[in-house]
Amino acid sequence: MRLALVGGGKMGEALLAGLLSAGWAEPGELAVVEAVEGRRKELADRFAGVTVTDEVPATEGAVVAVKPNDVEAACRSIAAGGASRVLSVAAGVPLAKLEAWLGDGVAAVRAMPNTPALVGSGAAAIAAGAVAAEDDLAWAEGILSAVGTVVRVPESQLDAVTGLSG
Repeated sequence: MRLALVGGGKMGEALLAGLLSAGWAEPGELAVVEAVEGRRKELADRFAGVTVTDEVPATEGAVVAVKPNDVEAACRSIAAGGASRVLSVAAGVPLAKLEAWLGDGVAAVRAMPNTPALVGSGAAAIAAGAVAAEDDLAWAEGILSAVGTVVRVPESQLDAVTGLSG
């Protein structure tokens, strides 16, 4: 699997639609991990060919798009799936926590997209974790640019950028 979107809520769905529309990946290369059975059915019906499941599959990379209270469990499941890089769009969860939950060697990028991303006109700021390299940032930019504009900032500026872009 090329990418698993962990969380099939509004932001996860918007990213999935944007990635497919932009040609970032073929449906068979993408998975959505969603805990709620009814929501899984909605996503499977809307996005033919995309794997929709309740467990994180083995994957190259993952996007964390769950509520803040669910981020730790999501990160631990992603790490077990072997992802080498992770983009988190979970609000308020700092890189230090993401990296601790993901374990050594997993490149983490934190992002704060705004709600216009839901209609493909968003703006997102991204910040690199300790082991995230240039190609990890470019990967994260590629994902988020499918739903809007992306800028790189230090993590300390993420909240300010989010406030301005909202």
